[in-house]
Amino acid sequence: MKRFIPVVIVLYALIYLIYPIQKYSHTNIKKQEVSNKIQIPYKNQSILLNKFKEDNSERYWGELNHYTYMVYKDIGKYIYVNGQFYAVNGKWENNKFLLPEKDALKLFNLSGSKGKYVASSVSRIQVCENIDKEKVLKVLNNPHIPIEHAFVTKEAGQVPGAARDYRNGKHEGFDWYPGAIGIEITRQTLIHPMFEGRIVRIDKDFKELEFDHREDLLKEAAASSNTSQKTLDKLRGRQVWIQSNNGILIHYAHTSSVNPNLKVGDYVKTTDWIAKVGNSGTSNGALGTDDDLHLHSDILVCGKNFWEYGNIPDMNESLIQIFDKAAKTEQSKIPNKNS
Repeated sequence: MKRFIPVVIVLYALIYLIYPIQKYSHTNIKKQEVSNKIQIPYKNQSILLNKFKEDNSERYWGELNHYTYMVYKDIGKYIYVNGQFYAVNGKWENNKFLLPEKDALKLFNLSGSKGKYVASSVSRIQVCENIDKEKVLKVLNNPHIPIEHAFVTKEAGQVPGAARDYRNGKHEGFDWYPGAIGIEITRQTLIHPMFEGRIVRIDKDFKELEFDHREDLLKEAAASSNTSQKTLDKLRGRQVWIQSNNGILIHYAHTSSVNPNLKVGDYVKTTDWIAKVGNSGTSNGALGTDDDLHLHSDILVCGKNFWEYGNIPDMNESLIQIFDKAAKTEQSKIPNKNS
């Protein structure tokens, strides 16, 4: 019997030691659960986002559950979250962005309801970590030419950064005009994605601007120090936005029509056609003519125009070289009729 006494003492000692450790662990877990709780202003089945900072392009940047987000001033249909744009039914009210709760739970990895939430584990998108010029050009390195047999424009007025006195701002993307891109185009010219990705926006119900309304928008823009995001959006006409997994978002603007078989959320490849070239949003579009047909393409990386990550002329030249390389590669694959 005496032989078992030391064993019993050891067992009691182990139990004593383990108990406080278990108790401490449970306390830590409880504290961890409390620390994961987030209170967010709530109204009408939406959360209110207002802890953000505005940049000089009417973009509002903030952070929620360690996710970086961005919303455009006075535009409620889209939100950028950690490398990706999403279509949402948000709205602006008293300088606050109302994001539907169901979207907030999914986009920011939250659970809970009516302003009281618990943050789940965070999965970060690495492409937007410490993004710089080199990383931007790297992710843009292998584009598909959006119009078959075309080369990107080199015309000074058709590249990003070109002055636009009539609306007091800079041209944000590349224009693909007939002649300047080496081919002619019509309203039947197909547009293909530069990169495969998910459709964020496709304007099937677009209504052309009335000419006088467009002129009023231009006068209003010229009177201000910078063209508003809301006005820019209208001047782009009928658009398709495609979001790629590597942080790239492309605006395909001024289109005449969009592929009727596509919808928001569809995943498209570079072999798919998404829209046809047009002049919507332009003065000739408002007049109903066939003049000024072209594709306008804004190229964004991680929520910003690609050229914002460096010197505009240098960034343009680098991307033009990338486009030229892609165009030559694609055209080399076209069968030679004389062979």
